[in-house]
Amino acid sequence: QHRADAASARAAAAGLVGSVLGPARAAAANLDPRLRLTTELRRLEQTRDGSASALGAADRTAALIDLMAIWPEERPVRVEELRIDQDQIVLRAVVRDAADAEHLVLHLDTHLAGWSKRTQSVSRAREGFEVTLVMGPALVETGGTP
Repeated sequence: QHRADAASARAAAAGLVGSVLGPARAAAANLDPRLRLTTELRRLEQTRDGSASALGAADRTAALIDLMAIWPEERPVRVEELRIDQDQIVLRAVVRDAADAEHLVLHLDTHLAGWSKRTQSVSRAREGFEVTLVMGPALVETGGTP
């Protein structure tokens, strides 16, 4: 009975948050309603304050949500470090073999919208291969003449 009540309460909360914030973007579709609401509240507070560094924090949150939404689950990855700054994402992870390292880099580079690979390194580690990937904002072509 308690589980059914809890599930019902979660569904009601998700419905309420959805009615207030509108439908979730694909990346945020599975987020806990409280997290969506907290993220939106922070974004609004930061916009009101006009703080550039606060807006950067909102951008980093969005990048993390997008990254988690496209994370490749078909191969095991142990994340050693994940740092998201306003102008770069740094990932250091350990995978089973060189093929998994190549798959991880290619998957993130092709599926993480708005970001592109800047540098990468793969080296043998004690337990598999260590991958270091640095991504930066994708360059937007202006279509101008050279």
